[in-house]
Amino acid sequence: MFGFIAGAIATVAFMGYVKRRHRGYGHGWGMGGPSCSHRRGPWGGPLSSHRARWLDGFLDHLDVTPEQGKVIRREAGEIVDQLRDLKGEMRGARSDIARALRGDSFDETVMGESFARQDESIRRAREQLVAGLARVHDALEPHQRERFADLLDRGLRGSFRPYRDPA
Repeated sequence: MFGFIAGAIATVAFMGYVKRRHRGYGHGWGMGGPSCSHRRGPWGGPLSSHRARWLDGFLDHLDVTPEQGKVIRREAGEIVDQLRDLKGEMRGARSDIARALRGDSFDETVMGESFARQDESIRRAREQLVAGLARVHDALEPHQRERFADLLDRGLRGSFRPYRDPA
């Protein structure tokens, strides 16, 4: 009888361990995982996701205030959401091509409709990018804009080294 109870407790404990690891606990991801509903980053993932850590480093490098950081995070999230929609539209093009090829003759109408949807998605993404960058520009101080422009010129990959004034 005691063995049965000990086995049941061990099974419940093991299931809790597996559930926590599935959510991201124990993987070095910090608080929360993919199914955690609190402490979300700007892209909807856990706050300590790679993108959020990268953005934190970027904001630290620009030396932004908390208010400026909120503007930049919000705009970055909106731009990423728009690009995600664009990516989904581009993936849908495969099925459109397959539909155009299935008939007795190639269906140019299907391809035209597909290209029209893609063009509209690209237009929306461009508008979101331009509007978002304009709002970020307005939120930054002149010296921060200069740092941001320098980072864009040399590329945003990798870790952020201490900023050195080019002069």
